Amino acid sequence: MALKQTLLMLDVLDHPKVNGEKVVQLFEQYEGVEASYQTVRGERGATDFVKIIIPGSEGKWNGGHAPTLGIIGRLGGIGARPKRIGLVSDGDGAVAGLTQAVRFSVEVAKEFGRGTAKFYDEDGFKLLNKLYGSMTHLQTLGVTMNE
Repeated sequence: MALKQTLLMLDVLDHPKVNGEKVVQLFEQYEGVEASYQTVRGERGATDFVKIIIPGSEGKWNGGHAPTLGIIGRLGGIGARPKRIGLVSDGDGAVAGLTQAVRFSVEVAKEFGRGTAKFYDEDGFKLLNKLYGSMTHLQTLGVTMNE
């Protein structure tokens, strides 16, 4: 992770009024990045789930042959409002995941989407699929897509 992107995410997430919309707005400046959020409400409050996809010009998300880049994780809560404001200690996962998304948006998404950069071993990936089956449902909140 680059320090610049880490500090940017810390500044964004440490704001007392941060929410999914503000995180998504950060990604609007990057071409070829799809960012969205969904608010889920419960008896004890609400939380926003942020989804960032870097489909690439030839990524499978766009019907191409190259893998679509995404970062999958269950991140800790970034705040404990209304009792506490600002970033809480459990927010380190959110900082790391979103920092990587920014980093990929800036550095490698276009090459990866064209199929000219690889971040995995194809034989290893095939073995994982053989052993555990397709994991595409993890990329799409449980909605499978054509591979």
